[in-house]
Amino acid sequence: MKKALPAAIALAGGLGLAATAGAGVHVNHDGLGQVLLYPLYTVNDGNDTLISITNTTDDVKAVKIRFREGMGSYEVLDFNLYLSPKDMWTAVVTASETGAMMKTTDTSCTVPAIPATGIEFKDILFTKEGVNGKARTRVGHIEIIEMGVVTDATGNSKVTPAKWATHVAGTPANCAGIQSLWSTSGAWTGNPSLAMEDHTGGLYGTGTIINVMDGTDVAYDATAIDAYRTVGENHASPGDLNPSLNQARPAVFTVFDGDTAVDSSNLGTAGILAVGGALMKSDIANDYVTEASISASTDMVITFPTKFAHVLGNQVSNAGVIEPFTAPWDATKARSCEVVGIEYYDREEARETPVGADFSPVIEGEDASLCYEVNLVGVNGTSVLGDSLTRSDLAAFENGWVNLNFEGSNSYFYDVTPGDGLNNPAPQTKYRIIDGARLAIRGLPVIGFAAQKYVNGDLGGLLSNYAGAYNHKGAVSFGLYPSNPN
Repeated sequence: MKKALPAAIALAGGLGLAATAGAGVHVNHDGLGQVLLYPLYTVNDGNDTLISITNTTDDVKAVKIRFREGMGSYEVLDFNLYLSPKDMWTAVVTASETGAMMKTTDTSCTVPAIPATGIEFKDILFTKEGVNGKARTRVGHIEIIEMGVVTDATGNSKVTPAKWATHVAGTPANCAGIQSLWSTSGAWTGNPSLAMEDHTGGLYGTGTIINVMDGTDVAYDATAIDAYRTVGENHASPGDLNPSLNQARPAVFTVFDGDTAVDSSNLGTAGILAVGGALMKSDIANDYVTEASISASTDMVITFPTKFAHVLGNQVSNAGVIEPFTAPWDATKARSCEVVGIEYYDREEARETPVGADFSPVIEGEDASLCYEVNLVGVNGTSVLGDSLTRSDLAAFENGWVNLNFEGSNSYFYDVTPGDGLNNPAPQTKYRIIDGARLAIRGLPVIGFAAQKYVNGDLGGLLSNYAGAYNHKGAVSFGLYPSNPN
């Protein structure tokens, strides 16, 4: 069923799928974007997670900061951040008595203001499930969404939000003024588009998981999404669940193979499908090291940052599961399991292809599965990033590399008529068909990295431990598939 990529791109021209230079939502491999996706924060086992966001532009940026827990991706905290030109904002996610919390000493303006003591992550949206409580907030992922450029075009010379947000000697000129615009009678409360212009991108982000007692840190770059929104700003109040990834406009995604780009058709109002499409991978591969002589450990971080919209029944559909995911959310167990294929190798090409369940703990009746939004997969019983409710383990060679294949999932289709099947998961029929088949991209939307740690212990009175992170390497798979969507 799987066709080579160049052949599929050749077919794309005949199917009306333009081969253009990145017109749709896409991953910016230069690291700058309008949306930043952080695959992991964790506060377990002595870890803290430091995050940074940098505005490389000369614009004042309105940015939504959103933290999601790692099992079902329910939101646990969000707020608005107003970045001065060339500004960097930093914060730390750390353990609280019952869960996790965020602290910052940064002066950039937030609405609401962040207390000096920090703010606890909330479990309001998933308490009804009654599974694990606030402990679920200790591992998760982060969305950063640009809402637009702030200007001073308010029609009132005394109300100048861009000037207020811009730093003077390292501090916003009038953060209280920015906050007042969101008061009950504030100008933005009644009109959030006031003095706002379209997105310009140019944001980048980093994450650092630091363990002081171990003397290690694992640093990674956030995944940058560009062309998320090329039409209109989407400024929203601090208490609003918007903007969301579902507001990508136009809802078109672009997937790259080298310097060749293939664009999807417009997905209507389901912008999160465009974001997911840009992140699609049929396979991911990475190294692992568990060598006993150097006490080496490896964790694979495998995050599906748009999965919640496909399986929880919000944003995309009111019921059912939307492709490419296949399993509905089980609220009693707080999971939705996708079967994956596994191949692992040692450093001399020896290969194992496990049959049946190979992640432990084994899920009864399932083949090897990833069940959460943020999955931590340790190798050979080792751990770099601490315990987690979303942790599983892979038994493999001592050192080598592993390939995970996601093609057991449904296809993610390029040519969907806008609106068809997006608000109603009934059989979808309006696909571009050629010779009784349709063009599709296989796999799942995924981001993440492998974290490795080496422990040498106390050498001459100094702690000699080391850690690092390596982004997953991915493959995109196109092909012609049977026209019946079921």
